[in-house]
Amino acid sequence: MNLFVPSEAKWTRGRYTVTVVQTSDFPEAAHTQLDVTPSEPATFDISFRVPGWCSEFSAEVNEQPVAVAAKPGTWARIRRRWQAGDQVKVRLPMQLRYAAVDQQHPGRVAILYGPVVLVRAERARLPAEKEVSDLLARRGPGLEFHARSTSLSRFTPFYKLAFGDLYEMYFDRE
Repeated sequence: MNLFVPSEAKWTRGRYTVTVVQTSDFPEAAHTQLDVTPSEPATFDISFRVPGWCSEFSAEVNEQPVAVAAKPGTWARIRRRWQAGDQVKVRLPMQLRYAAVDQQHPGRVAILYGPVVLVRAERARLPAEKEVSDLLARRGPGLEFHARSTSLSRFTPFYKLAFGDLYEMYFDRE
């Protein structure tokens, strides 16, 4: 799986067919679930893209942790004998981080939470010496972040903006 969105895949291999249904609220939730249904028990791989920003990828099958080699920017693979009703849960923990606009301007940054770009309506300068996790804290079940100091206000995912909303995506660090 390379996209962590609700989806369904079905394929035939030899004499059996496999259906995999993915349910997910990603990126609002940092996990996705696969329900695996082969027409008969069968051994095969299920591979997952490990995003470059994800340093603590983990997986479980039927609520039991599974050892998976999972380096950021690679593919993790679970090989086993699958049976109808098997469930795979993949966790993709997200962290706040800065991303420079380019190499020539390392002090001009966007703020990301996992793959999500966070924006805000007001202009601000970010303290150069502070880590982004020292500046912002997640509030509530969505991906809304509030500044730990009142001078920075509220940050929301770019994809939540309405047409015509004004926002700031890049910030200069002092």
